[in-house]
Formats: sequence, C-alpha cells, structure tokens
Amino acid sequence: MVSPTAKKCASTGTGSSLNSREASGPRRTNGLPLFIGADPDGAGEPTRSFPGAINEFRLSKSARYTGDFDPAKRHEPDADTVLLFHFDDTLGDFHPDHSGADAHGVAVHGAALAK
Repeated sequence: MVSPTAKKCASTGTGSSLNSREASGPRRTNGLPLFIGADPDGAGEPTRSFPGAINEFRLSKSARYTGDFDPAKRHEPDADTVLLFHFDDTLGDFHPDHSGADAHGVAVHGAALAK
C-alpha cells in the first residue's frame, strides 16, 4: 500500500506492517505498467515474479493501517478505494475491478485464479 500523504509503503499478509519507513523527496512517476506480483523492467515487461498466491489486492488513496491488524478475507470498496481485485473471478480474460473505476486487469505470464 502506498500512502500519497505520509509517503509510506507497507507490505502486509501476516497482520503486521513489514519494511515500512518514511520516504523523502518529491514523488516521481513513470509510464511503466502496474503488475501485481511482479516488477516491470525498463521496457515494461514483468520481471521478478512473486512465487506465491495473492487473493486480494486493494490500492487506496489514503493510509489504511497504522499498526498491527487482522487483514480482511475480502475487501469492500469505499470512497478511498482506487483499485480492487478479488482474484477469485474473471470476465473472460479480464479480472474485474471492484472499486467502481472499471480499471479491469488482465492475467499475464501464467497467472492463475486463486482457489
């Protein structure tokens, strides 16, 4: 999760924040695609794929958690939700975005639905 105001990034999964620290300097953007479970290389291709399972993905415009927490099994959209994927359903080749923004995703390079 990236917080645009606090400039923090936290990875979660066990109910606590990992590797969270204050960022410094101006925020920079690039034209690279967003991969969930991989990093884009300079040409925009996925690299360093995550070998595990991702059941839910939510991108928010505000910080969600400030300390230890119990992650929800299934997230629900709200006013701060920018992107929300439940990786247990598809519409053909697309993963529907449940945030309401209609920014649907496409599985690439062998990604499969969570069971």
